[in-house]
Amino acid sequence: MNIRGAGKYFLTAGIDAGDNIFLSRRIALVSTLLTMTCCLFLFFTFYNFNRGVHLIAVLDFAGFLASSAAIWTLYVRKNHEAAINICSGSLFLFFLALASANQNNRYGLIWTIFFPIFVIFLKGGRTGLILTGLYYMILIPMSFMGIGEWQSGAWDLTSSIRFSFASLVATYSAYFSEATIELTFRELQKTRDREKMYIEELESLSVTDQLTGLYNRRFFDNMTPKQLNRAWRAEMDLVFFLMDVDCFKQYNDTYGHQAGDGVLQNIGKLMKSSFQRGDDMTFRIGGEEFAGVIVTRKIGRAMEQIEHLRRQLMDLKIPHKGNSAAGVVTASFGVSIMTGGEEFFSVKTLYERADKALYKAKENGRNRIVVSYSESDPPQNIN
Repeated sequence: MNIRGAGKYFLTAGIDAGDNIFLSRRIALVSTLLTMTCCLFLFFTFYNFNRGVHLIAVLDFAGFLASSAAIWTLYVRKNHEAAINICSGSLFLFFLALASANQNNRYGLIWTIFFPIFVIFLKGGRTGLILTGLYYMILIPMSFMGIGEWQSGAWDLTSSIRFSFASLVATYSAYFSEATIELTFRELQKTRDREKMYIEELESLSVTDQLTGLYNRRFFDNMTPKQLNRAWRAEMDLVFFLMDVDCFKQYNDTYGHQAGDGVLQNIGKLMKSSFQRGDDMTFRIGGEEFAGVIVTRKIGRAMEQIEHLRRQLMDLKIPHKGNSAAGVVTASFGVSIMTGGEEFFSVKTLYERADKALYKAKENGRNRIVVSYSESDPPQNIN
């Protein structure tokens, strides 16, 4: 792992926060504060032990163990919330114990002001403020009760008031800073979420036919080779069909292009409702021509879906005087099938087979399905 990779791992603890920048910041802050806290506790453990202040050294060592446990929870268990809770709880107890044991000897009480800063940054503005309030509900009365006792009697009422005021200022500064940062990051996250939504919408528009809501020719050219390759590798069947509205030019000439668009929209709705599985993909590939790709292990079921689509369109009974096949809007289908385990062939071959079958369906009277099973066998009319 290079230096840059090590630095990234230190800040993220190997936790993937995805696009959540607020969570990313929190994890980076937790890992940094925990490391600093652990190192400081270890340093003061040896420092106070060498000075002969054994009780404070023991407290420092307890803080070091708690910080180490939090670091282990963060980096090994990948649980940043548990790490924050361990660190916050241990610091809460440590600073209260330090204030009670040290009794402001050599101004040791000043270290207790760091708790609000740590806990507000770790737990966030609101929760950190609540914990800080509980903390000072114990510490400030303890400070007041220490008048005439702490620091060999040099601790007086003025000292207690100064300490209380300094604590409130430190708390307010930490809360205001964190609240401002939280607000900024949340607004930034909202902006990024909106941008992501807009990008997804643009991507959807780039692969979707606006009139029918089906996938467009561009997406067809991109996805059909992938579906064909996937079916071949998994030794599954692939059913590909072309669908063409019968006598559509005459329909537009008779009823107008707006009515023609309505027909295409109805076909789009029928195709969406008929092919809903994740392996079913339907496209409008140009004008009145549509296509579908079905990866399946049940060819019969796929053919039933196509036949159901043909009947649904006819059952809409959209008048079409120019269609000699039925007097209503109908469609013809050409189907090409690649069976599982069959020798792999190209999308071009798949398309040409279906196109020949479609031509045969038109030639045989329209409003029917013709299937091409292989290159050697002629297209077969199935209805």
